[in-house]
Amino acid sequence: MGNTPMKKPATRETLKNLKMPDPNKDGRMPVKLEAIRKIRQHFGNKVCLCGGNAAPFSSTCLLYGIQETMMLIHTDPKLLHATNDFFAEFQKMWGIAQLKAGADAIWLGDCNAMSRLISAEQYRNFAFDSCKKVVGAYNEAEGLTFLHNSEESIPHLELETQLGASVISVGPGIEIGKAEETVKGKTCLMGNLDPVNILMNGTAEQVSKETERIITAGKINGGYLFDTGEMVPRDTPEENMRAMIKAARERGGC
Repeated sequence: MGNTPMKKPATRETLKNLKMPDPNKDGRMPVKLEAIRKIRQHFGNKVCLCGGNAAPFSSTCLLYGIQETMMLIHTDPKLLHATNDFFAEFQKMWGIAQLKAGADAIWLGDCNAMSRLISAEQYRNFAFDSCKKVVGAYNEAEGLTFLHNSEESIPHLELETQLGASVISVGPGIEIGKAEETVKGKTCLMGNLDPVNILMNGTAEQVSKETERIITAGKINGGYLFDTGEMVPRDTPEENMRAMIKAARERGGC
C-alpha cells in the first residue's frame, strides 16, 4: 500500500476482484522485504527496525477514495465492513512478512480514521475491530505496533488504548500531558511536535525549545517516545532538523 489513492469504484464487484498478493513475488513487496533484511544485517540489534502498513480503514480509503468511503458509512456499511475485513487479512499477512524479514515493529498508519474525519462512535463502529485484529496478529508474532492516527481527541485515544498497540501517536493539537493522563499505564505515546508551524516554518531556536518542552512534559509520567505529530515536511530546513535531533538527544538522554 502506498500513499497514492487507488480510487476504484466503491462496489461489491471491486471488492470481489481484489486478490491476496504474495509478498515474496508481487509488486514492490519483495523489494521492501529485501531492504528490511539488508538493514537488519547491517545494523544488527543496534536499532529498532520499523516496517510499515496502512490500517484496514485507511486502506479502504486508499482503494475507494476518502469521500466514497465516508459515504459508505451511511449508504452501505456492509460493504465498508467487508472491505475492511479484506484489508485486515492483507495487513496481517503483510506485516508479519515484514517482521519475519527482520523488522522489530510495524508502523500502522490510520490517519483517515482520526477525529478530524470520523467521530468516536464511527471509529468504534467502522475502524476499531479490523484494526484490533491486525494489532493482535502483530502481538502474536511478537512484533511491536506503532499506531499512527496523529490523534488529538480524548474519546478517540481512549478507544485506541483498547487496541493493544505498543505505541500510539498524537498530533500537535493536544497537550502531551493531557494525552498521557488518558493512556497512563496502558500504552506508550509518541509524537506531538507540530511539523508545519514549528518544524518547517519556525526558527531553529523555536524548534529546539518546543522539542525540549514536549520531551520534558512527556517524561513526567514516562511512556513517551519523541516524534513529530504527523510527518516531516519535504521543505523542512536542514538547520531545523538538526536542532530537533540535537534537542531530542540532549533532553531525552538518547
